[in-house]
Amino acid sequence: MLPAALAATSPARAGIQDGLIAWYPFDGDVLDASGNGNDGFPTGGPAYVTGHSGSAVLLDGIDDVVVLPGDLWTTSFTTAFWVRTTAIAPPGVWWYEGLGVVDGEVCGSPPGGDFGIAMINGGRVIVSDRISSAPINDGNYHVVIVTRSAVTDSVKLYLDGQPDFAFQMIPVELTGMPWIGVGNNPCDSSLNRRFFPGEIDELRFYDRILDAGEIAELSGITVGAPVSPAPIPILSVFPNPMRGATTLSLVLPSAGDASVRVYDLRGALVRTVASGPLPAGARTIRWSGDDGSGLPVPAGVYLIRLESGGTAAARKVVVLE
Repeated sequence: MLPAALAATSPARAGIQDGLIAWYPFDGDVLDASGNGNDGFPTGGPAYVTGHSGSAVLLDGIDDVVVLPGDLWTTSFTTAFWVRTTAIAPPGVWWYEGLGVVDGEVCGSPPGGDFGIAMINGGRVIVSDRISSAPINDGNYHVVIVTRSAVTDSVKLYLDGQPDFAFQMIPVELTGMPWIGVGNNPCDSSLNRRFFPGEIDELRFYDRILDAGEIAELSGITVGAPVSPAPIPILSVFPNPMRGATTLSLVLPSAGDASVRVYDLRGALVRTVASGPLPAGARTIRWSGDDGSGLPVPAGVYLIRLESGGTAAARKVVVLE
């Protein structure tokens, strides 16, 4: 019998179930939909936006992390997720120098070893010291799949369903991680640095290595077919933190109805800054830090959400006194 969480999900959404030990659809929460009880814990206040399938978790790159159990990588495994970002990652040659996307890195050299999947050198995926041939920070959804054999210590990366690199890592048990982070890791989060900004959706952990057909299925493609996700609008806020007013910079991939709204962290609408048809391209909008009545909003953290063409982008902004 299927776990209750899977039984209530369509077969297409549930996907491959053999060996599935944790599944995070991020449909408004960070609960494990596999039925195995590996629920996550959000810190920093991540938001939820329209994702690749249902909703996705939106990480602000400031303090957002989803904390997952640290024992999801202690056997042979496959980890798969969809990611969408326009962030620019720092340069480096090791994964711990990048922005942790799904990452268990621990400061120093833990006896049990650690592991992570990060973004580095602009927008490329890195595992250990191996870097993907193509970037993922173009504003489109990409599927990232990593496999590791606990027998041979071989690691493989599949990007958008296609093999990208393979290598043999140093033999390690991967038991030294207190937790695995989505958006950062135990080391960098403790130092308040290198938070990943972007969307993550359909994160899955398997306790086995999926075969080529299963990887293609998770990628939503037939082998050799291109992935063509819809582009998303781009939103940036400066200055942030703000005092008095800030400028919202928008880039719309296509013309059509668009809206820019400000919400508090409870999800209540504070103000609609703009709403109506807009042409494609870049523009700026000024928000004076006021609510729908024209009164200054209290100091605190707010979410600015841009919606256009059935897709969305969001950014947190800190309003100072």
